[in-house]
Amino acid sequence: PEARDDVPDTGEREPGPRSQSLPGEVTSSVGAATRPDLQDRVYVVHAPQRSTGPLKMDIIARPLTTNVGDWLTGALRDPQWTTFRCAVAFLNSSGSAYLAPALHEFTRRNATEAAVSVGIDSQGTSLEGVQSIWRVLNGVGKFRILHEGAGGSGSFHPKTYLFESKSRAVLLAGSANLTRGGLFTNHELSILLEFEDLGHPVLVKARNALDTWQTPSMFCRDVTPLLIQTLYDRGDLPTEVDQQTARRRARGEAARGSASTRISNPFGAGPRSMAPPPLPFPRGLQPEPVTPAPSAPATGPARTPIPGPGRITPAALPLRRLVMEVVPHHNGEVFLSKRAIADDPAFFGYPFNGWTVPKSAHNNPYPLLDPAPVVEIVIYDANGAVLRRKADHLLYVVDYQRKSEIRMTIPERLHDRIPPMSVLVMTKDPTPRLDYRLEFYPPGAGPAVLTVHLTTALGSGGSAVSRHYGWA
Repeated sequence: PEARDDVPDTGEREPGPRSQSLPGEVTSSVGAATRPDLQDRVYVVHAPQRSTGPLKMDIIARPLTTNVGDWLTGALRDPQWTTFRCAVAFLNSSGSAYLAPALHEFTRRNATEAAVSVGIDSQGTSLEGVQSIWRVLNGVGKFRILHEGAGGSGSFHPKTYLFESKSRAVLLAGSANLTRGGLFTNHELSILLEFEDLGHPVLVKARNALDTWQTPSMFCRDVTPLLIQTLYDRGDLPTEVDQQTARRRARGEAARGSASTRISNPFGAGPRSMAPPPLPFPRGLQPEPVTPAPSAPATGPARTPIPGPGRITPAALPLRRLVMEVVPHHNGEVFLSKRAIADDPAFFGYPFNGWTVPKSAHNNPYPLLDPAPVVEIVIYDANGAVLRRKADHLLYVVDYQRKSEIRMTIPERLHDRIPPMSVLVMTKDPTPRLDYRLEFYPPGAGPAVLTVHLTTALGSGGSAVSRHYGWA
């Protein structure tokens, strides 16, 4: 397209609805998005026409090919790139848990620049995700939130990632947000463009778009602790617990009422009534068949009875327990097992949502289990009597990635009563108010019904002999 620098800027404003601006700015009746002359300029190439130059194209289509998460973290760790820019609609802690370590490494290299813009429309971005990326980019990169509000021209919905060096660039644009689903598990498709000509018109258009989304304005604000707090107070930046609660409430309201749920038929003419599917039955139990009453005398073969839900109450799920030999360190740290976490990530809330705060700017942050789980710690002697007990303790658990270790910290007056090769029995959700119960038994003194599960060998974990673990 031709350059449009000849369009006069008269300064006139067209009437439009009032938009809810980001906090701290004066709300105007019109923003740049409602000016036709600026709208035309945003995506126009402001450069002389030139040869398109070499351009390589590919796609990332999960699950048919690789995923965006591996590509993105690999590019951040690739030393050839000196500039990283991205603009996405949604960000949460499940995405930042993968992005933040690689982004931290990128920003600590010499002569690098990083800029990230995220949207907060429809409460799709979480407080924890924003806090995590702010900790990484604070003082070393640009982190901005773009939000036009209810009266704006539309939701902020791009998913664009751009890497550049002095001689090359690579652009990925598609459907992948900075969430675990977008990066790794959802069905997603993105196009990947590699440029050897830094003046290529497509690359210039992408830069122009990112400039629009990353230039401070009444709709685009630098992320600060004050902005985070204001957006949280206003309800635009919910916690992930709030998001889950809202989704559960919405599902409950949709299902509440009559036995049938009224839905709109996307392929037919008008609504239809669809009965909700029956709940699955416990294994080994069969429901009593229910024969529907015929609407007219049957004239053909008898109809097969349709199974009904019956009156079966499912049994309570058994408690899940990790049984493992441990060797407490002098600083109170107890090492968990990465192999056990690979067995059941959900048991540990893995991957972790938060980040540690390094004591030095040159150190890497590490993933932190956040919020900290509420636990009860009980230490027994060889006779089964309680030596120490601590209730309602907030447990500090870190993924120490440099050594591929999961470490939890036991309070000082407790860990000195835990001898090497003690047996830890870690029970998930033992009561409604506890996330875990941690019980420590001296070597050879644990309940036989539990220690019989110590069948899988581990590394020494600080001991001269191998440890073992299992599930009960």
